[in-house]
Amino acid sequence: MRGIELNKCAIAFAKVFKMISELENKMYNNFDFEEYKRELLVLAYICRVKILDRIEKNEWMAPEVPITIATGLFRTRKETIYSALDKSVGRIIEISDIDDNLTKTIKDILERGDSFYEFENSLPDSVLRKFK
Repeated sequence: MRGIELNKCAIAFAKVFKMISELENKMYNNFDFEEYKRELLVLAYICRVKILDRIEKNEWMAPEVPITIATGLFRTRKETIYSALDKSVGRIIEISDIDDNLTKTIKDILERGDSFYEFENSLPDSVLRKFK
């Protein structure tokens, strides 16, 4: 069971890393920050639902636990859960630092505060099914 949960977490990290990279490339080529706010909120929501919730449910997933994350078809990289969180959640917060209100909202989503539920309610059912 531990291996399955760790693998699901690794898959979620890989997807988030890819999405962050794509977002940063788009932002670099066309810096209209307003255009990318929704994507940052989606990334925060994915991190909460697919990564942070899983880590909280599995107390054995301590920050120093090693995790292997796929970076391509035949490539992987080894991280600790802590470093993977820094490169995902930490990076999302860092990118959002341009707008204080957005940063507060993202942190609230990551902490499963009121913003989390407001954002979740704004998502269509077809999208929500992908996260359950």
